[in-house]
Amino acid sequence: MRTSSPNYLIIFSLLISLVAMIKGLHANYNLYWAYMDSGGKTRALFGLIEVVYFGRVLLLIPLILINIWLFVVAKNYPSKRWSNLALCVAFFAGIILVCPFWRLLASV
Repeated sequence: MRTSSPNYLIIFSLLISLVAMIKGLHANYNLYWAYMDSGGKTRALFGLIEVVYFGRVLLLIPLILINIWLFVVAKNYPSKRWSNLALCVAFFAGIILVCPFWRLLASV
C-alpha cells in the first residue's frame, strides 16, 4: 500500500499556521513579561499596552483564508491525514492568537 505525501498547498498552509502560532506565543510571552515588570498603576491600565500587540490578531486573516482553502482542498485530496493535520494546526494557531494566555500565567 502506497502512502500519499502531502501536496504543496497543505505544506504551505502548515507553514503559515506554524508561523502564526509562533508569533502568537511570542506576543503572549512579551505581554507576560511586560505585565510582570510593570507597577500597580501601569497594571491597572495594561489593556492600553495590549493594544500595541494588535498585530497578532491581524494574523487571523491569513488563517481564515487558509482554513477556507483547506476545506476546499480536503474534499478533493485522497489522504485525509495531512489535510486534517493542517486544519487542526490552523485551528490551534487561531486559538493562540485570540486567547490572552499571558493573563493565565500572570494570575498564578
